[in-house]
Amino acid sequence: RLHGRVVPIGMGAIDRANGYYDAHAHMFDFNQRTEGIGFLIKSMDECNVSHAAIMGTGLKKNWSEFEERLAPDPFNDTDVLYYYSMTDIAMLDQLKSLPPATAARFAPTMCGFKPTDKSSPEQIDQLIDSHPEVVW
Repeated sequence: RLHGRVVPIGMGAIDRANGYYDAHAHMFDFNQRTEGIGFLIKSMDECNVSHAAIMGTGLKKNWSEFEERLAPDPFNDTDVLYYYSMTDIAMLDQLKSLPPATAARFAPTMCGFKPTDKSSPEQIDQLIDSHPEVVW
């Protein structure tokens, strides 16, 4: 069903001699917090990374009603991680805030779906259809 709809990306011109391609850059942590796309771009430039496959974080840490504070890392308490579909939209919002030439350095990737859920293809279709301006 998805065949032919997800196209090759990384369409920005390579402007760094011997630059690197980061194949796995997350925009958010497990609490869905971020330092922002500007921080990521600055870090990429400092490390000679010309392009990156970017994604949100498909899991979110639950902050239990019984915990007074959020755990400092997602594995520091017994509460669950759960699939978080809004991460893809939040990642797209970050990319859309960039000038087109800068945004072209990124290959957006979806991750906010549960792979074992048989309705995931419908969710993926909906995300693709609702954002025709994005080359997935």
